[in-house]
Amino acid sequence: HHALCGMAELLSDRDAGGPLADAFTEAADSCKRLAERVARSFAKLFWNDRAGCLFDVVQPGVDGRWYGDPAIRPNQLLALSLPH
Repeated sequence: HHALCGMAELLSDRDAGGPLADAFTEAADSCKRLAERVARSFAKLFWNDRAGCLFDVVQPGVDGRWYGDPAIRPNQLLALSLPH
């Protein structure tokens, strides 16, 4: 999500008014749409209702469903530090 948002920002700032402006705008819009999909999927998959916070990791089970690990680990603090 963070990478897609960053790419959208970079592409939005490129070649304003130049011959490739439309292509950069289209690419930026595509990254924004993908970032929105990722954000919705992430929230749906990673939210732990019981604890009121995110799972640290989700893993597929043998039944094909995804299961979250409710442990709190330092990498979650790194994710919080990202601007997007």
